[in-house]
Amino acid sequence: MATSFKSTMLIPNEQHDTLRKSLMQLVASLKHVEGCTVKVDTAPGFLTLRDDKILKSAGIGIDFGRVKNKNHNPTIDKAI
Repeated sequence: MATSFKSTMLIPNEQHDTLRKSLMQLVASLKHVEGCTVKVDTAPGFLTLRDDKILKSAGIGIDFGRVKNKNHNPTIDKAI
């Protein structure tokens, strides 16, 4: 089953540690026991989390969409 939830959070900065912590907090109540995938943009802070062991151990995967397409993440673009 696939679905598209949108959830937001104000964060103090875009450093990878802050982004990791925020992603974990955002999906805590939505995540399936087997894990989930979060679609993000290609901001430098997210790129550093591509193979993050902490997120993987929490069952959270990151999807960067179609990176070569300028509209690579249309679900997020529509929400903005």
